[in-house]
Amino acid sequence: MRSFKMLVYLWLISNVSIYAQSKINSDGGRLNYPVPVKTEKLLFYIQRSFNKNTIAYELNLDHENKIIYGDPIHPYWIRYEDEGERKELSYIERKFAYGIKIEQQNKQDSSYQIALVSYPINMELKKSIEDNTMKVYITVNGKLIELKMIYFKTEGGTFWKPNIKYIDIFGFDVKTKLEISERILP
Repeated sequence: MRSFKMLVYLWLISNVSIYAQSKINSDGGRLNYPVPVKTEKLLFYIQRSFNKNTIAYELNLDHENKIIYGDPIHPYWIRYEDEGERKELSYIERKFAYGIKIEQQNKQDSSYQIALVSYPINMELKKSIEDNTMKVYITVNGKLIELKMIYFKTEGGTFWKPNIKYIDIFGFDVKTKLEISERILP
């Protein structure tokens, strides 16, 4: 009996971890992509069809755990194809690909308008009214979404101008609190 319980437990654990890493789009995208560990600082992440390496965006905090005004978000690589190594973005990646443009809206409530430097996805970093933590929000197809992940499906193109087939946005619908995904066609 004890070994049966152990087998059931191992089966459950393995299937939970497979589920966490295996969201599959209708065209087979993102099969078995790893999911970054959720921390208090992690805001959202970007994955691409090119490979499983992931760009994570987290709150940029000072030594007193306060947001660094003017530079509230720190993007970096999680190199899953290099044993999960964390690596800083290069200058070119920050300025032309995966960096973000930031415009502070209100210093009193620490709200910011943010956008990717390479693609016009406009977002807002602000405190959640539910739990007073900083979150990133995006409006897609008239729905306000608490952003968790962006997936870029590309086909061909160049380093400077990839051919983006579609962009999937994943998060939570602010009104219904349900998980949601929305597709943007460029």
